[in-house]
Amino acid sequence: MDPIADLVHSYADAVCRFDPKQWGANWTDDAEWDMGDGPMVGAAVVDTWTSIMATMGAVIHLIHNGTHQLDHDAGTGTGRWYVTEHLRNADGSAATLIAYYDDHYRRVDGRWLFASRVLHPLYMGPPELSGSFFADFES
Repeated sequence: MDPIADLVHSYADAVCRFDPKQWGANWTDDAEWDMGDGPMVGAAVVDTWTSIMATMGAVIHLIHNGTHQLDHDAGTGTGRWYVTEHLRNADGSAATLIAYYDDHYRRVDGRWLFASRVLHPLYMGPPELSGSFFADFES
């Protein structure tokens, strides 16, 4: 089994099921999450996610290709995962997000967790992809 793929899939499953307990269990206590407005740290990560999810009627968070490298001796690692989210807001409007996450992982009590995630949006707009794509393919 791949512990990082399991972590990423647990995150996605929690998003689809609106499960803050499961979603929060994927992060270190001092984690940082940055969706483009600067990082949220620690408890603010789950609090912010819970507030965002309260504005959603439905979210399907799909994981695509990803890579990761782990330093098992140090208990740290990095990775990049591409995602698509199909969103229906509470008001009934719909949108699609295509993005990738740059991750840092840390092993805590034998379990790999997110130490940080930075979201890099590539597209956010109407589901039929008629909006503008961002030119954000950082290395």
